[in-house]
Amino acid sequence: MLPEFPWSHLVLHHPAIWHPVARRTGWTVVDFQRITSLPSAVTSGVWISASQRFTIWVDGRLIARGPARSDPDRWGAVRIDLDLPAGDHVVTVRVDHRGSDAGMTQMGPAAFLLVVPDGPGLAELATSPAWQCRRDRSRRAVRRHAWGGKQPYYVVGCGERIGPTDPEPWVAARVIAAEAADGWGNLPLGCRLRPEPIPAMAETPIRFARCARAPADLREGGDRLVSKTGSLTIPAGRRVRVVFDVGEPTNAWPIVETSGGRGAKVRLIWAEAPYFDQRTKGNRDEVAGKHFYGHRDELRPEGGSGRFELLWFRSFRYLAIEIRTADEALTIASIDLTATAFPLGEASELTANGPEAHDLTRLLEISDRTIRLCAQEVFFDCPHYEQCQFPGDSRLQALYHYARFGDDRLARKAIDDFAGSARFDGLVPCRWPSEKIQHIPTYALHTVGMLDDFRIWRGDAGFIRGYLPMARAVVAWFQRRLRPDGLLGRIPFAPFVDWSPGFHQGNALQDADGGSSHLCLLLAEGLRCLAALEDFAGLPELAPRWRADREALLAAVRRHCWCPQRELLAETPAKTAFSRHTQYLAVIEELVPRAIAADHLRRTEAGDLIPVGTFYFQHYRLTAARLAGVSGALVAALPRWRNCLAGTGLNTWPETDNATPRSDCHAWSSAWVLSLIQGSLGLSPDPTVAGLGRLRLRPDLTGLDQIAGILPTPRGPVVLNVERQGKHLAIELDTPVPVILADDRTLAPGRYRLVV
Repeated sequence: MLPEFPWSHLVLHHPAIWHPVARRTGWTVVDFQRITSLPSAVTSGVWISASQRFTIWVDGRLIARGPARSDPDRWGAVRIDLDLPAGDHVVTVRVDHRGSDAGMTQMGPAAFLLVVPDGPGLAELATSPAWQCRRDRSRRAVRRHAWGGKQPYYVVGCGERIGPTDPEPWVAARVIAAEAADGWGNLPLGCRLRPEPIPAMAETPIRFARCARAPADLREGGDRLVSKTGSLTIPAGRRVRVVFDVGEPTNAWPIVETSGGRGAKVRLIWAEAPYFDQRTKGNRDEVAGKHFYGHRDELRPEGGSGRFELLWFRSFRYLAIEIRTADEALTIASIDLTATAFPLGEASELTANGPEAHDLTRLLEISDRTIRLCAQEVFFDCPHYEQCQFPGDSRLQALYHYARFGDDRLARKAIDDFAGSARFDGLVPCRWPSEKIQHIPTYALHTVGMLDDFRIWRGDAGFIRGYLPMARAVVAWFQRRLRPDGLLGRIPFAPFVDWSPGFHQGNALQDADGGSSHLCLLLAEGLRCLAALEDFAGLPELAPRWRADREALLAAVRRHCWCPQRELLAETPAKTAFSRHTQYLAVIEELVPRAIAADHLRRTEAGDLIPVGTFYFQHYRLTAARLAGVSGALVAALPRWRNCLAGTGLNTWPETDNATPRSDCHAWSSAWVLSLIQGSLGLSPDPTVAGLGRLRLRPDLTGLDQIAGILPTPRGPVVLNVERQGKHLAIELDTPVPVILADDRTLAPGRYRLVV
C-alpha cells in the first residue's frame, strides 16, 4: 500500500491553525503570513497540509501547491525543501476552502493550515498564533458558466468573481487543533494525514499563439499581448470582445495584470473550442461566426494596478475576454499562462515506416498530448468538463503510463483512491475522489482488472497485497447476485458498457431478472485477475476457488446465452440482441477458444450487431483481435482516428468520433497506442510472470515496412527494431528479460539479431 505516517510522527502531533472568525466550510479564502529572521543560511524542510488547498510562497516566489486531490481518509501532507540565506524571509500561504463550489473531485475536511518544521533552523515556521492571517473577501463563486442555453454536464467547479475590497487587517491565527491525531485515536482535523504520494505537478510558462478575434482598433494591442511586446488598452465607454488562442488545448494557471479601468466589468470565458451552436464545433481553428462557451470568471478592476490569480487552473484552448469599460480606460498589461501537468517525462521511442506510417508521428503526438492533459493529481476522464477519475478510464490511462512512460506513480494513487472509496457492501463507486456517490458496477470490476494490470506491468507484491480485500469485496458483491442457473441476476445502478446505439444510456442489456452475458464475462475477468493476484501476493489459498468459480460462470454463459444458429453469444438467454462488445469479451476470456477466435471475430465484424460507439471500447476490440491472432486489426481501425482530424482542427482525441463530441480531449481515446506497441511492434506481457518479467514477441507489420520502439520495464528498457525482408522479418532485440517468440522459443536476456 502507499506509505503512511507512523503514529509517533511529528506531523500528527503538532498544532493546526485557522483564522479566528472565518468559517471553515463553504467558500472561504484566508491568507497566512510568517516573517522569520535567520541568523545564518538554512537548508531544511517543512511539512505542510491544508484543506481544501494551499499555495505557498517564500519571499514572493511560488514554492508549492497542494495537497493532491484525495479524500479525508488519505489527506496529503507535502514535504517542501527550503534553501534560505541568512536574513529576513516572508512566508505566505493562501488556503482556500470552496466546499462544493470547488468541483466534483475536490473533497476535504473543514479548513485548516498545518506547517511542521522537519529539520533545524525553521522552528519559527511551525503553525501557532505567531502566524498572522486575514480573510480574502474579494472572491465570490460564479456558479453559472458561460453557455448560451442549457449547460452540459459540467462539474469542474465554479468560476470566480474577483473584485475590489478593502483588505482586512492582519490578526493572530487561532489554534483549532492541538494535534492531527490524539492518544485516544481521534482525528481532530477531520482527516487522516499521510505523506503526499505523488510529486508536484510540472509547471511550464506558455504563450498564446494568436489573437484570434478583436475589433479592428484593438487588434494591434491584442497582438502585442500575445507577443509579450506591449499591452492592450480598451478606451472608456466601450463594450468589446477579444479572443486569444493557445493553438491547442491546455491546462494552465492564468494571471491577468491590469491598470486603470475603475468600474469596468471583465468576463473571462475559457473555451475548449469555438461553437456554431451548443453542440456543433466545426473546424476548431476557425472562429468566424462562432460562439465561445465554457468556464466563466469575472474580474472587477478598481483602478490603479491589479493582479488577478485564480484558485484553480483552467482547461481551455480559447480565452474569450468580454470587457465593458466605464469612465476610465482599462489596460490589460499581461496575461501570463503556466501550463500544469503530471511530470511524466519523455515518452519512449516508437517509430515506423511504410504505407500506414505516413502520419504516425502526428497520431502519437496527439495521443501523448491527450494523455498528458488528462493526468494531474488524479487521472482525468476529460480536463475541461469533469476532471473525474473513473476506474474504466483510469485503467486504460494507467496502461498507457506503463507502456509509454514506464511510470506507475499516478496509477498507484488511483488504485489507492478506488480502494478507499469502497462502500460497506464492497461496491466501489464509479469515480473517486468525489463529492457525490454514483455507481457504475462495471467500473467496480475494472478496479480488479486495474490491480492485475499493475501486477503484470509493474509487479510489487507488497503494494498489491494491501488492496486484495478491495478486489475480493468487489467480486463478492457480484457473486452474491448469482442466480441458481449460474448467471448474474439483475445488476442495479448503471452497468455501463459503451455509448452505443442499442444500449439504453450505454448500459448492458439485461432481461427482467438479469442474465447479462456481458456482465458475466466481466465478472469472469475479475475472477481470473483475482486468482492471479492471490498467487502473486503469496496468498494462494483462495486462488483455486476463484478459478473454479470462473469456469462455472463461463459454463453457465455458454449454456444459456450461446446461439448456435448465429454462432454468436447473445446478450441474455432471451437471445434477442447481440453486440460486438460481448463477442470481444468472449474472445478475451476464452469462452470462444483461441483456435476459432479469429473466425468468430470475422463473423462479429460482418454481422448486424450492436456496434462499438466510442474509442473506449475500441481498446477491447483490438485486444481481442491481437489475442485471436488477427493481422492488420489496428491498420483497419486507424481510419476512425484519422477521420477525427479531417477538417476539424483537432490536436487532441475527442470523447467520440461522431460529428458533435462533447469533450475534445478524452483520455480513453488514446488507447489505440497500446495496440501499436503490443500488436504492430509485437511486444506484450506474458501475464503469468509479474512485472514484465517475461514478454511475448509477435510483430504484425501489416501496412508497415519497419517499426522500432522501446518498451520500459521495471528491469530496464527493451529495445526492438523489426524490418521486412521479403517474406521474413529481420529483428534486432536488446532485452533485460526473457522473450517468447511466435514459434514458442524463449530467448534469454541479451542482444539478438534474428530472421523469422
